[in-house]
Amino acid sequence: MLRRHFSTVCAISVPDKPPSVFLLSVPRDFINSEMPCEPSLTNVDVHHDDLVDLLGQRLSLEECVDRITFMGAGPEGVQGDVMTFDIFPNRPDLYSVEGIARGLRGFLGLEVGLPSYRVEPSGIEFVVDPSVADVRPYAVGGVVRGIELDDALLRSLVDLQEKLHLTAGRRRRKVAIGIHDLDKVTPPYRYQAVRPHEVRFTPLGLAEELDLAEILAKHDKGREYAPLVASKPRFPIIQDAHGQVLSFPPVINGIVTQLTPDTQNLFLDVTGTDLEWVQGCLAILATALAERGGRIQTVRTTYSDRTLETPDLSPAAHPLNLSRANAWLGLSLTPAQAVEGLRSANRSPQTTSRRPCARCSWATGTKKSCPSPSRLPKIRSRRRIGS
Repeated sequence: MLRRHFSTVCAISVPDKPPSVFLLSVPRDFINSEMPCEPSLTNVDVHHDDLVDLLGQRLSLEECVDRITFMGAGPEGVQGDVMTFDIFPNRPDLYSVEGIARGLRGFLGLEVGLPSYRVEPSGIEFVVDPSVADVRPYAVGGVVRGIELDDALLRSLVDLQEKLHLTAGRRRRKVAIGIHDLDKVTPPYRYQAVRPHEVRFTPLGLAEELDLAEILAKHDKGREYAPLVASKPRFPIIQDAHGQVLSFPPVINGIVTQLTPDTQNLFLDVTGTDLEWVQGCLAILATALAERGGRIQTVRTTYSDRTLETPDLSPAAHPLNLSRANAWLGLSLTPAQAVEGLRSANRSPQTTSRRPCARCSWATGTKKSCPSPSRLPKIRSRRRIGS
């Protein structure tokens, strides 16, 4: 099955003319969001050779700096073949060389419109136990198979994980990510809350088994992130079918799923306090790995009251007022020109002769939130693309 990357529908209205509706490829969980924006948190290092390999077209280092700057990233400097860019905090999908390469392919006209990814079911179940409701209530899982974990990918993967932790994750308070060697554990996986002394495992960075309370006291990461869980009577853990501990989120992973040069298949877990942000970070991570040739597979994430197939790459809706955008930009773009520009930014705009919902902030200038896709009349659904 093919699914589109996270996107939004935008209704563009022009004075004295019928409005147009655009389907935009923007991670919906981060539209108009407020995120930490210290430059040190949003600087991304891009190795030139790595970028060119992902891009599929040879550009000089100077050309790369120039083109990426025009994409809206702030150049922070070049050392050797490493370029550093400050990425706007509302574009966490660009917090990796994979995301930048995807955006640059659109900007250069190599691959315009909404990127699409093949997504297949993994058959793996991830159970979210009700016991975590008062601790860290949300978790989702995903699988990426067939990766080659070379130095470039490992460096980029760890950097993306930490960028998401620091920004979208609010230093792991809102979102925490675990990346595991899928072949070292046995599904189904279970996310539950246990008493601090109930479970023991060997965490990354140590060579001895500790219980959860001991990890908070003795491990560097435990001491750093103890304030996020220490006040709770129970702590969250993820275990496999045999009781092996994959992770003690948001603190530390278990050593059993540590990545090695032989790792080919990954299980991704994302936990947190906001389900939309949790799902969004999983989508960003999975699609970045897909840019490296990985095959995305969904996990059946089961709650007591719902079942999710994750990662979910379906699009969301967002209206846009073209006349207002032109006023802000100092331009006079026609709908056709706007469509062309949006396609080069990896969006797939659609048009309609019907006006958007009157409640939409972009259409009316109100402060009310944008409507859901169902509130926009006669917009063709782009939530899933046929297999």
